[in-house]
Amino acid sequence: KAPIFRGTDLIMLLFAVPLTLAVTFAPKSFGGVNRALILSSLYGVFLYYSAGLALGASFNYLFLVYVALFSVSLLALAFSLSSLDWGQIGKLYSKALPFTGFNVFLVLTGAALILAWMPDIIPALASGGSLKLIEVYTTEVTYVLDMGIIGPSAIVAIFMLKGRKPAGIVALAMLLVLCSMVGIMMPAQSIFQFAAGVEIPIPVLLTKSLTFVLLAAYASWLLYRLVKAARDLG
Repeated sequence: KAPIFRGTDLIMLLFAVPLTLAVTFAPKSFGGVNRALILSSLYGVFLYYSAGLALGASFNYLFLVYVALFSVSLLALAFSLSSLDWGQIGKLYSKALPFTGFNVFLVLTGAALILAWMPDIIPALASGGSLKLIEVYTTEVTYVLDMGIIGPSAIVAIFMLKGRKPAGIVALAMLLVLCSMVGIMMPAQSIFQFAAGVEIPIPVLLTKSLTFVLLAAYASWLLYRLVKAARDLG
């Protein structure tokens, strides 16, 4: 687990933090809907990241830092969402958005985040034992976050988009940004694991890492389409 955390930390430090600062202090040409959507989405990434640390990492001297980061991320996301111009966001539905592409992404994301962890969970349930790689943890927090929150949110977002609700656009943007960031994290996590001497079977790399990287590439393209549509609103 430790190499995975280190790989994630590196990407958050090198990509997420600079990107958040860049969007926060971006010129007015990147203002309006784009800035609000991307900032809210980045706060969601930090909330997901900090939840994994505060709830999943072994207790250590940085525990209060994890809790503080989780608290700040949660509050920042709440304030950001409350300040969104929902009417302006709703106008995105009048643009030529690729709804089919978005729906395909949401279906794939919802299914992937639920099915990806089942090969770990089902055998443990069938044997009546614990997870094979549980180490010092009582459960795997990522399973809870992905299957309990992110996956179902992707499915709910489909119906919100179909109902042309502004919240559907916001949920979509947050999922696209999170998925894109995870696609950058996965290779870094694997590199840190290899460096630490952790043996990762090829099937695991193909079913988990490569799958998420490909999904992240698709999400990045859709995010570009969404940002372009928002920019065209003026």
